[in-house]
Amino acid sequence: MLPPAVMQTTQKRLLNLVAPWIALCLIVLLAGCTPPERTTLENGSRLLAAGDAKAALVKLNNALEFIGKNDDLKRSPKIQGHLHNQLGLAHQELFRESGKTNHYVRAYQAYRYTTTNQNTPTALKQRAHKSLAWLYLERYDWNSNLTAFRANAGKAADELNKLWIEMGEDKFSHWLEKGVSEFHAGRLDDAKESFLKAGEQDATALNGLGVLAAIDKRYETAAEYFEEASRVDAKDVRSRLHMAIVLQSMGQHQSALDSYQAYLNTVPDSDEKKAKVRTLVAGLEEYLKPEPKPEPKEEPVEEKPAEVAVVEPAEPEKPKEEEPEAEAVEAVTPAEPKEETTTEPVVAVTPAEVVLPEEKPEPKGDPAEVIVIDPPVEEPEVVTPKPAEVVVVE
Repeated sequence: MLPPAVMQTTQKRLLNLVAPWIALCLIVLLAGCTPPERTTLENGSRLLAAGDAKAALVKLNNALEFIGKNDDLKRSPKIQGHLHNQLGLAHQELFRESGKTNHYVRAYQAYRYTTTNQNTPTALKQRAHKSLAWLYLERYDWNSNLTAFRANAGKAADELNKLWIEMGEDKFSHWLEKGVSEFHAGRLDDAKESFLKAGEQDATALNGLGVLAAIDKRYETAAEYFEEASRVDAKDVRSRLHMAIVLQSMGQHQSALDSYQAYLNTVPDSDEKKAKVRTLVAGLEEYLKPEPKPEPKEEPVEEKPAEVAVVEPAEPEKPKEEEPEAEAVEAVTPAEPKEETTTEPVVAVTPAEVVLPEEKPEPKGDPAEVIVIDPPVEEPEVVTPKPAEVVVVE
């Protein structure tokens, strides 16, 4: 099903097309229709205008059969275009009523016959483009099959674009319908241009511009469009609903709640739709609860740093600090060479002399003392007596 704005436009379209079709029937008569063709075309037109699409389709199919047997009428683009437009509309009405796709296919074929025939008069071709655009939009329900609906919306936008080219910008008056189709097709830049050309006095176009601004997160601009739409048409309750949504997005929660309530108080829609909006209101109220919630006294979160402090079993790494003490000992060693300079001549002498007097037990003690000199730690204390003993050995 189409959005409300589109459905309303479709209804207006049906009323606007009745009078031109009756006038075209007169043209058909002047073109030389025989009594059967004239009767069926007239009866089909009357029934279609009265809303009896099923009975009208019977008459129109009879006219198609009669005209098919007349070579002159069969070759007339004017008669064929008019007849196929009416056949398409009859099938389209039946598709709306029953949802049967065979009517959709037949309507599509009838309109395509008119639009693709190069000799079809411009007025008839333009009417077929417009009717085909609505047929595309009516094929799918956007709530149940959004992907297919958007694809068909693109086709509808293409048909309206062709209509715009054929009519010219000065005469083209379907900017709103074109913008709606482009919007649903995801052609947002084109939709914006179409809505702007629809005029500043069209509440639906202003709502469309507001929605586009909200999509770009330009919430203040969107609010201005919705406000202007409410000014243009105070009965346009969509503006209030859209305003509430934008206020919520801006973080003005209390104002958003007030707008939702204002919408519910004035909306003439069904209880089902009101229930949906009440659900939004309930959701917003639930969303607002976190603000007064000083409940996040979940200061136990502060305990987490304590847990991190517990990770201080890094203390066992202190042995690593003891290692530097060993390094400090190594730092003492550089001082040893200074003492070794004094003892080097002694060390050089002792090996030769100690080997010779192996008989004496006392020198064995002396070399032990010399060996003790090697460890750098105890050298300072032992060094002083050793030179004396070494001198004695000499």
